[in-house]
Amino acid sequence: MISLGLNMTNDSFPIADMYDHEILMHRNAHFGGSFQVMLDYYANEGKGVLPDFETKRILELKELQEKSDQNLSDLILLPEEKAEIQKAKDKYLTLRSVYETPSSGEIPKLIADLILTENAEAETEVANLAAQGKKAVKPLIEIMQSDDFYNPLFPGYGQSPAYAAKCLGLIGDPIAIQPLFHALSHKDFFLEEAILEALVLLGDEAREFLLNALNKFPLTKENEQAAIALISFGDDETTAKNCLHLLQRDDVRANRSLSTYLEIACHGLKGNCS
Repeated sequence: MISLGLNMTNDSFPIADMYDHEILMHRNAHFGGSFQVMLDYYANEGKGVLPDFETKRILELKELQEKSDQNLSDLILLPEEKAEIQKAKDKYLTLRSVYETPSSGEIPKLIADLILTENAEAETEVANLAAQGKKAVKPLIEIMQSDDFYNPLFPGYGQSPAYAAKCLGLIGDPIAIQPLFHALSHKDFFLEEAILEALVLLGDEAREFLLNALNKFPLTKENEQAAIALISFGDDETTAKNCLHLLQRDDVRANRSLSTYLEIACHGLKGNCS
């Protein structure tokens, strides 16, 4: 853990590390600034539980606050951290205002349901939005393109883009292919799985997009992302031949990560890749 120097009025107060800062920010953004509400939520293993935050440490911070008779946020958090918390709270208010505005319409309410759900799988919320068809595509893409919704400090605990990806796959509008592909850069397993499933559901148009991305030069991380996504489509001779052709290039073979995925994709040639 990385210790951070703090200007504190009480010299005996223990130095806080980065996880203490994150715990306090998490508490303030999602649990109304209450350690007890946060502890109850963690005891019930709610959807937004972050595995890096130990219940033992949350309890220790609660006891430290009670002993100091001061809000630890005032003692520890930096101005920019407090600003980030306020931004997250404002996002909560914006989402909840949708329910209070009769003119909001059905889709904004369904989007708010998707983001605010405490159901870890969000099956009902995903199904309800997918049933709206192309009308729901634009706001779902906006979730995919918003950095805030990848941040566990914000409403949805960072999981909303994965739910949006599931919806987009079920709706099947090709306009979603590019934003889905670009979202792979976030490198989250749960999100990646949802995106790959969505791209497979989008079928031949998604495969063609991925082949084009795979063949772009100079090489970037997007070539690797395209290779990973193409593997999800299963064995395919056209894809395999394309990958074998790329493996003839010195610069591609020098990229060990990319070349490994290309070799896997060559399985469509039934063992003829070498």
